[in-house]
Amino acid sequence: MGFVGSAGRGSVRVELSGACPTVGVQLLPGWRAGVADRLGPVVLQAFAAALSARMAAQSPPPQFDFTAAAALRAFGSGHDTVTLVADAVRDLREFTAQLAALHATPRAAAAPGGRVTASVCGGQIVALTVDAGWCDRADDTTLAHGFGEALGAGLRLLADTPRHAMAGCPALTAVLRLTGNGQLRRPVGAGAPR
Repeated sequence: MGFVGSAGRGSVRVELSGACPTVGVQLLPGWRAGVADRLGPVVLQAFAAALSARMAAQSPPPQFDFTAAAALRAFGSGHDTVTLVADAVRDLREFTAQLAALHATPRAAAAPGGRVTASVCGGQIVALTVDAGWCDRADDTTLAHGFGEALGAGLRLLADTPRHAMAGCPALTAVLRLTGNGQLRRPVGAGAPR
């Protein structure tokens, strides 16, 4: 199922696949007369509308058991556990500082060929820019594909941000690996691990 947004009086349409790895952009007839001078912002507006549709359709996230009892079941007890968790708490401070720094730093992700670029900052795509000369020469399908590729590159850059922030946080990485196998991250009421 896709999620659709449009802008520019319906002349630009963006569709996101369910998990957002694929972004399709359509430039509908008449777009050059209506939005050619502000194509990047209009595509971004349609993208935001598609994201809003996706968010509105999402189910609430499952509830997880983050109690001390659940942690004890997942990690056990003992000196090694206490040391690992204490180190992970220190790493968490480093991770949040790195994540904040990455989010505060404007970064760019270009479509192949570099003709369309998505700028990201604050955990979101904040601008789309297109080479003006290329925009004038390219056909609508090629332009739309370039915008879709740039939006996809921007989403991948954003999705990869936490992994970059985890660099230098070995204890936190270890804890997340331990909990990522479902032992701690299971829904409330799911019972003890087998």
